[in-house]
Amino acid sequence: MILSEPTLARLRSKYTAEAEVMLPDILQLERNPELADELPYLDELIRLAPTSAQRGWLSRLLSEESSQHIGAWFEIMLFGWLRSIGPVEVEPSIEGDHPDFVVALNGRKIAVEARAVLIGEEERKQNAIEAEVINALQAVRRPFALEVQELQLRQRLHDISSLQQSVVSWLDGNHSDQFCYEVPDVIRIELSVIYSSDNLNHIGIIRSSDAQWVNSEPLKRPLREKAGQHKSLRRAGYPYVIALYLEPWQFSAEEIVEAWLGRETVVVDVESRQVVDQRLDLTGIHFSGAELRHRSVSGTLVFRSTATQSALRRSLKSSYIENPYASHPLPVNLFPCSSRFVVKEKTSRSYRMAWEAGASELLPENSVL
Repeated sequence: MILSEPTLARLRSKYTAEAEVMLPDILQLERNPELADELPYLDELIRLAPTSAQRGWLSRLLSEESSQHIGAWFEIMLFGWLRSIGPVEVEPSIEGDHPDFVVALNGRKIAVEARAVLIGEEERKQNAIEAEVINALQAVRRPFALEVQELQLRQRLHDISSLQQSVVSWLDGNHSDQFCYEVPDVIRIELSVIYSSDNLNHIGIIRSSDAQWVNSEPLKRPLREKAGQHKSLRRAGYPYVIALYLEPWQFSAEEIVEAWLGRETVVVDVESRQVVDQRLDLTGIHFSGAELRHRSVSGTLVFRSTATQSALRRSLKSSYIENPYASHPLPVNLFPCSSRFVVKEKTSRSYRMAWEAGASELLPENSVL
């Protein structure tokens, strides 16, 4: 289905001479030998969906826009993940609403709404042109490990061979000195040798990175949007779970907790210098003054992609965050997640939540049938 699509044939023809990192996502996936099983897996899942969903998924999966491709990829992979734990309907009609999925578990129908949180297009373009330079350096056949101490790329470097030749001359000469290559208004890169080894056939690259403060504010908007959808089915009493895919490296399930409930604050006894209390500061979107909001959200599934060791494809690694105020709560162990943020103690006036390890995720490796 995917490999025979006319759109894919047109993309292959259009990008014949383009560098790999500049290709649309679907072509990068097709050409990646480490993910050779992934397109057949996606194809098999698409065939199991209703015709209306098939066409939508295919159109977006084959899009030249990364946001469309990744969003469709996540929905298809989530379909497979849900099918591994129970019967799944795709975009069913319930109370006049059409959630992305409904999965039947423990005798209940649970609506699941998917959303991919992606990096910005400018950052994506910047990552691509930087990856092209790094890949070019790693292609140089010299037995050195190098550290990139500075890399400034204002636009794509088209004459990459000149950079490679300069690096070869430096390594073959006095490579104890730091290397600097600059093209005004295009690139400035500084390299230094970490070590040399006969075990290296090509240059190895290590990049130093600056520390970055992680802010959960960007996550609040997609959570609010999904929490406000499908009002009819939520009013009818269906459990409602938001499934988020996190592409940005700096975000994790901990930031989703912060977006819902607030930042963790620590109370310290000054005299004993001991932590006497840890609590959330209630700055999350569940709170608006004395009003509790989004109680119809039963919980949040948080996903990242990870390599599948027994197959040449990616899989979804998941965490589950319980909504302690949910009007339609679910058992916290209902989903096979690797970690869960759940209520550990509860009284009439307060509760305590904490992370706990979950069971290993039982994912289909090579087949979805």
